[in-house]
Amino acid sequence: MRSNVIVNHFCNFIIIGMSNKANGVWKKMWLTLAKEIWNHRNRIVFSNGQVDEIEIFATTQLHAWIWAKFNGSRLQSSFVNGA
Repeated sequence: MRSNVIVNHFCNFIIIGMSNKANGVWKKMWLTLAKEIWNHRNRIVFSNGQVDEIEIFATTQLHAWIWAKFNGSRLQSSFVNGA
């Protein structure tokens, strides 16, 4: 049952007024965040890690920008442009 809630949330994650391409980018950002939360949870459970919200945010942001940079996104940011 729980996985259905997650799938429904992902499928309904759209921003009205944005193009399909822009919504696709935001869906990938959603996936990146979900993946980082899962990975962080695994570090806590299996490697005696500590809860660190800043680490979750920072690694999510880093992976999202890396994805954007290498997938032809035209986003402008110091992360993307390497400045």
